[in-house]
Amino acid sequence: MLRPILTTALLAGAAAGVAAGVLHLVFVQDILLSAEVFETRSEQAPAALLTMRNALTIMVMVVLYCGYGVILVALMAFRGQAGDRIDARSGLLWGIAGFAVVMLAPAFSLPAQLPGATETELAMRQIWWVIFVLSAAGGAWILAYGKTPGQWAVAALLLVAPHLVGPRLPDVLTGSAPMELAALFTARSLGVGLLTWIVLGMVAGAVWRREQAEPA
Repeated sequence: MLRPILTTALLAGAAAGVAAGVLHLVFVQDILLSAEVFETRSEQAPAALLTMRNALTIMVMVVLYCGYGVILVALMAFRGQAGDRIDARSGLLWGIAGFAVVMLAPAFSLPAQLPGATETELAMRQIWWVIFVLSAAGGAWILAYGKTPGQWAVAALLLVAPHLVGPRLPDVLTGSAPMELAALFTARSLGVGLLTWIVLGMVAGAVWRREQAEPA
């Protein structure tokens, strides 16, 4: 079981990572560079430095989504053993669920922030990100596989409660970039994330289906 999980996760993670990197460079990179100009009050970095930065971005995305892929495929395999059909179509739903858990749920209280934005303490953001992801994962799982109103109520509590007590905006906002730029960055980050998780889920489902069909 371990070999097909790792094979599927690495192939899906590589595909999703490359997709994430390319989408980031097309839709998000220019916004980041503009925000850095506002933050430093200087010109953009030289082209050679930007090229190296772009390559590193894609490499980091591949590694990141390979990690996500291992978790996603392990959960898919678990449900496959329970009788669920795992293929590209169901993988689409798994990918959307993964996006909702890892990106959309934390963004409700911790949206993506541009360089120079007014931020809460980094360590606190990281702690709350983990809390939001774990609570959203638990809530989503219970919503998907729970069978009683009581279980669904617990799922709703897990999804909502952390945001009621989570981090708040600082009293004084001192971000250097215009709010329109920040809003566009947040929206496009979520859009890129959704497309990337769809790629991850669909490729994982398709490869897993092929892996399971090989012995026959």
